[in-house]
Amino acid sequence: MNVHIDFADKFGMFSNISDDDLLAFYAWQVSNCYPNEMALVKNYKCEFIAFTDKMKDEFDLSRDIIGKTFRSSTGISDEIISNIHEQELSIIKNRSQQSSFYFYNNKSGVTNSYLVRKRALINPNTGNVIGIMVNTEYYSIPNMMRKFFVSQNQDLQYLISRDTIQEFTYLQKQIILCLIIGINGRKEIAQTISKFLSEDVTEIKVKNTLQQLYRQFGCSDSNHLVNIILSNPFMFDFIEYPISPGNYIIDL
Repeated sequence: MNVHIDFADKFGMFSNISDDDLLAFYAWQVSNCYPNEMALVKNYKCEFIAFTDKMKDEFDLSRDIIGKTFRSSTGISDEIISNIHEQELSIIKNRSQQSSFYFYNNKSGVTNSYLVRKRALINPNTGNVIGIMVNTEYYSIPNMMRKFFVSQNQDLQYLISRDTIQEFTYLQKQIILCLIIGINGRKEIAQTISKFLSEDVTEIKVKNTLQQLYRQFGCSDSNHLVNIILSNPFMFDFIEYPISPGNYIIDL
């Protein structure tokens, strides 16, 4: 245990804490300690116990859902609801953690991406899983990479007109996104886009589309193309995620 002795000496006050009291503590923590974060707590039945106002506003949660499971959500497909509910039951059963990308289509019709971390809450006194803690944050891979790239290459700027960007085809946008997040091989790009679009995108089609992009931007390889894209802040207004709304488990 790596705790300052002054605080470790106080641990005795938790030695006999019940499952309900410990869950109440986590609910209090979410409600009072994370006012500017998207966080929530569920019990071992996967019922909502507490969530922050930011979580409530971001995902259009109603207070009526407290004491109910995610199956009571509205505006989300039954398939996504069932998928998330089963994932959370697995977290409780296996006493595990889970990281995922959640693509959520809000009421304005915009699909936002989030990094979601969930972990089982275990009472060390009883050994029981008492619930789940969920922490969520915005996650935009292209924007994060662009900010880093520009900060490291202040003198490197390529100019792209908005008219040029607006001429991109849907497939070009998806290929650009793959390149930005590090999917470089033509075969890998084709497989990734085919999987998420549920349509057959061949390696030849990816090759031909890349050649079109190279000619359009006057470059000869994908690295040069990514450099051009990352140095233009407004490029990301035109990039579309090829992923349908849902919760995709990742291995971090």
